[in-house]
Amino acid sequence: MTSETAAGVPPINEQMIPERVLVDTGVMIRALESSHWTPDNQRGLDCREFWEVALSRRSRRLLVAAPSITELLLKPPGTDLPRHRQVEPVSFDFVAAQVLARYVPQAVIQSKKGSFTKDAIRYDALIVACAKRHNASAVVSLDNLLMRDLCEQFQIAFLTPADLRVTLPPTGTPMQGTLSGMG
Repeated sequence: MTSETAAGVPPINEQMIPERVLVDTGVMIRALESSHWTPDNQRGLDCREFWEVALSRRSRRLLVAAPSITELLLKPPGTDLPRHRQVEPVSFDFVAAQVLARYVPQAVIQSKKGSFTKDAIRYDALIVACAKRHNASAVVSLDNLLMRDLCEQFQIAFLTPADLRVTLPPTGTPMQGTLSGMG
């Protein structure tokens, strides 16, 4: 558990993080930018702790899709993809394009237009196609609406950093090893 985690919030369970996971843009930005690590920003703290814990196992790979790298580079100066052995940029290539066309036909994209901007749909579909194409076990994102739906279309697991926290039993109850977000 990092020192920034709010008091009473259970730690991220390192064993629940898949070995090959794609990190969505919002999670990465909050994990890397210290302005998000304040006591009143639990989502920012969750992202930072997830990032640190995920990198604690040398065999784990944190995939970052090319569209996420673009979004990151469009942020104010100083935001860049970290150079780390376990952080793996992944491309949107011809195979990813085929995956996108197979799992998310145009009709699915059209059905989302009323609720989301065209750009949000495109970026998120490209990101999840990269996850599927590069064999990620899951996508870790804060986007519970569009990204969760797209992950379902692609038949890939969707997790938020908070889903990876250990659920603590009520005070005085022996620990059972129950995990949140897994049922």
